[in-house]
Amino acid sequence: MASSETNLTSAALAVALVALLGTIGQLLQQYFATAEGYRRCQPSVLGPWAKRTRLRWRWTQFRFETLFTTPDLALHKYPDLKNVAWGELQRSSGQQGLEVIDGSASSLEKTLTSSETDNDPSQELVCWIRLLGILHYVQDVTRPTLRHPLLKPPSDIARLVQPVLRFRERSWDLMPPDVVRPYASATVSDVAILVRRAGMVWSSFRPSDGIMRAEGQFRGISQTITSTMVRSVGVMLQYSNSKTDNAAASRLAKDLTANWMDVYIPRTEADQLGFGIIPACPGLSLPSFRIGTDEELYEVIDSLDRSGQCMDQIMSLRKRESTWTPRLADLIPIAAPMIRIRGSTGMRIPAPTSRYVGYTVDRASFVVFHARLKEHLGLAPGPTGSAQTRWVLEAYEKLRTHGNWELEFRSLLDLDKGGVQARVAFLDEVQDCFDTTTRYFALLRSTPSFEYDKLLASHMTHTVLAHREVHEINRAGRARNDFGLSHNKAEGMHVYWDKLPLIVKDMRDQGCHDELLVQDSWITMMFRALCWQRCHCFVPGKTVPSEYYGSKLPVFIG
Repeated sequence: MASSETNLTSAALAVALVALLGTIGQLLQQYFATAEGYRRCQPSVLGPWAKRTRLRWRWTQFRFETLFTTPDLALHKYPDLKNVAWGELQRSSGQQGLEVIDGSASSLEKTLTSSETDNDPSQELVCWIRLLGILHYVQDVTRPTLRHPLLKPPSDIARLVQPVLRFRERSWDLMPPDVVRPYASATVSDVAILVRRAGMVWSSFRPSDGIMRAEGQFRGISQTITSTMVRSVGVMLQYSNSKTDNAAASRLAKDLTANWMDVYIPRTEADQLGFGIIPACPGLSLPSFRIGTDEELYEVIDSLDRSGQCMDQIMSLRKRESTWTPRLADLIPIAAPMIRIRGSTGMRIPAPTSRYVGYTVDRASFVVFHARLKEHLGLAPGPTGSAQTRWVLEAYEKLRTHGNWELEFRSLLDLDKGGVQARVAFLDEVQDCFDTTTRYFALLRSTPSFEYDKLLASHMTHTVLAHREVHEINRAGRARNDFGLSHNKAEGMHVYWDKLPLIVKDMRDQGCHDELLVQDSWITMMFRALCWQRCHCFVPGKTVPSEYYGSKLPVFIG
């Protein structure tokens, strides 16, 4: 009897325990169900970033809150590196709470990023994880341009701007109802730059309207960015990529020397060009110039043309030809600072406008400049005021001995002599000449009647319409010696030299009566432009409106 009662009691206790466990399970399920968004922050969605997802118990509301982590993408300058060794660069930025995106194994691990760069259609990962992967890949390709095994680290590496991320913990409680997956964030300015560096070109860029689209390829990886306007959030970007079967692209990706062909110089000044802005040149006391649109270009010309004659001619032509727009008269190489990093192999920069080609880049222009320079010195030998001009001739002829000086090239690979060290040494020598011209104009600041911006303005005023004059000369059959090269480019440099007397007169009217000084200065300015052109290669593409440079307008990546 007692045994029967004991068994019955045990069975009842077991049933009660099962019921209790079931009740506890249901209760826990209900509590965990209060963690809204938790299932959307799992590895199937966030990949390795899911390890930073956590639940926080809120006693006041008796529920769980879902906390997840996503990146804030940005661009960041290296800190003061005077006492920092090359191998310590990544750790130096980490001290500021930022993680460097540089493609190294340690960086991939710290930023929770896979080395895979293409999309897997079977996965439902948030797209910014793939974007992080491509940014790492781009930086991994860029690093050899700054630190080739045969080269010393660039001396001015502190001028670099690199992509970084900051871990941002967010609460799902604050996620708008229209957002179903965790998103990353960035500013519209940084996104425009990062996308450009990744090999894409913006076909539409109107963040205020919620319209942003970019396409392009990088090392055989096709990429696309599109946008939608999400209520209560703003512009939401979607990134996708896929590997192509292009055999040539595959070979290019495997070729180490190709590192120099498809990456941009990672500097603020290069990034500004992508917004149609010629960066300011402190060495010449010049401001920045915005030239991305016709209206901005007219404003620049109007600000430089103190006499108003140039704008009168332009407006007259515009009345006859409504679609006509002026050229830049090589404003970019004359006004811009040196962007190339000494000791590096990188040369590519975004073209700030479709009218970036002038008369200081082609081989014919170099040859004609040299010939007219010798002719100029032959007609006026010996005066002390020509010492600077004679230095220009000596520097030109010394660079000419390399065999690469008068060649037009789009990357370091086009230089036809020597290995990597010899090619970089040649570009460093060109940069030395450029720096010497900067010091020359810095010394002229003490000359009361001379100002570089006046010389630049006078040159622009008399040469902004030079291409029309070249066309008329060629049409009339009056073209001069082109040395068997491009007659248009050769004639353009001839026209530049023809304007020197007018520039001398213009400067005299503005109070600078030293004719030799003006001649020396103009010749030095043109030589400076030639040096600048040899150190950079423009990459054409649609520019981003200049008003978005430095904009803190947030955009989100879903």
